[in-house]
Amino acid sequence: MEYIFSAGNNKVILYSIGNNIYYSIVLGNKILQTKQVAKDYHIGLSCMQYKNDIFCAYITVARELVWQNVTTDQRLILFADGNELWNMEDLKAIDMDGCPTIFFQVKNPVTENVEIRYIFPEDNKKIKVLLADKSNVEKYVFFEGKEGMFLCCDLKENKDSRYFFLRREGNSDIDIKEHIFLEKEDFIALRNDMKKEKENYKIQLQKLEKDYENRLKVDLNYVERNYKKQYEELEKFTKDIQNEGKKWRELYYKSVKKR
Repeated sequence: MEYIFSAGNNKVILYSIGNNIYYSIVLGNKILQTKQVAKDYHIGLSCMQYKNDIFCAYITVARELVWQNVTTDQRLILFADGNELWNMEDLKAIDMDGCPTIFFQVKNPVTENVEIRYIFPEDNKKIKVLLADKSNVEKYVFFEGKEGMFLCCDLKENKDSRYFFLRREGNSDIDIKEHIFLEKEDFIALRNDMKKEKENYKIQLQKLEKDYENRLKVDLNYVERNYKKQYEELEKFTKDIQNEGKKWRELYYKSVKKR
């Protein structure tokens, strides 16, 4: 999974490879800088831009839920109960009415239903239940409408999606109410636009990856040529020293014979 954000004239891309998370700054189709954000990543990478900083949430190989400010390199371990975290799925970090919030799915050990829960990483850091329906949540997505933030859920026992309106005031918990869209065509058009935008990001990322690979080949060729040049210079320097040493040895033996 990759995430693309705007930062002035540049683009910022966060992505994972194996247990590593990387952060790349891109101008046009050229990668200006790449740095390693984490090396203990396991699953669930989700990123968001909040104010002037970029944040990411993920689960580590040590089964810790981490909230990290990529811009400042500040890192918080929010939750470290390995058994509970092993059950977490589909992390989503979003701006919930001016407050960074991490949502995730987890199977309730008592009811065995899949629930949606959340945590405010920079507030009280307590895990709370958002949706604990009798029907299992198969997948979910957030989107912003004119009224605010909405949640769309696909349920295993129901072919139709259900929609909920979310709101948070002050330091309170998130208030959730089921919502019925009257203008279904407008909503379908909105979802299609979101899908098209995601596909465009994917195409752009593929171009950037290809450019990075080409740059890497060029850099490797440069390193190889430079190394060869340095080796030849070192070899010449070594031979010069050997010849100089040979010259001095011959002079020394001549002086000894004269004595």
